[in-house]
Amino acid sequence: MTYPLQSAYHQAITQEFRRQWGYGQGQPRPERLQQILIEVYSRYPIPQLIGMSP
Repeated sequence: MTYPLQSAYHQAITQEFRRQWGYGQGQPRPERLQQILIEVYSRYPIPQLIGMSP
């Protein structure tokens, strides 16, 4: 499923993922990936997923 986001918000989410797990580290273990997802989307929620208009 995809959701439209403003480009600046998309960039902020992307940068936060890169801060959490930088390039060249391979794939995180499933437990770490889950932690990263929770941290990133807690900081940058997707409005449509929580019932808000973007």
